[in-house]
Amino acid sequence: IIRPSVEIVDEFTQKDLTSIARQRGGVYTLTGLSLADLKSERDRADKPSYWYNYLKGKPANNQPGLAGQVAIFPEDPMLQGAYYKTLSEQLRLVKGHAKDLDLVYAQAIVGTVSTLAGALFAHVDDREEYLLPDVWATSTTVVIGPYVADVGSSDPRRGFYVNHWHQDERYDHLGVLRLVVPIRKQVLGS
Repeated sequence: IIRPSVEIVDEFTQKDLTSIARQRGGVYTLTGLSLADLKSERDRADKPSYWYNYLKGKPANNQPGLAGQVAIFPEDPMLQGAYYKTLSEQLRLVKGHAKDLDLVYAQAIVGTVSTLAGALFAHVDDREEYLLPDVWATSTTVVIGPYVADVGSSDPRRGFYVNHWHQDERYDHLGVLRLVVPIRKQVLGS
């Protein structure tokens, strides 16, 4: 997993919550479940999970996601300018995104595939709306070698499609979910 260079904390400040709400963002508290655990939880509740999961049976399927609050922006869920970019180029675009949102103690990240799936499922459960019907969101979850996981192509009857891509290639349907997390402070340089 490619780690963010910030210390993530559990909850947003009130000022950042107000700014997120003003921009019609959704704030969700994730429990840190892996893709496998998210599937089990949704199956028990008779809710769609994944209509395809490339990671099934692979170690990345059991890697935990983020536990704590995240924000996504359903009216414009994908980061502008992040399509048809390599993963390195996408990560550079994400760095300044929280500043664009006028957030003080928050940072935009490219999350793990478990974190992305957890946020997308939380949004579905809260608003009964599937995001990403025709696009894919990249993650920082390394599947093997230069391949990282992605999630997208949602279907209300079947759930999400989890796949992988070579991080040095470019695709016009693969971008970055606008995912923001609360932080304490910068802990590493760029």
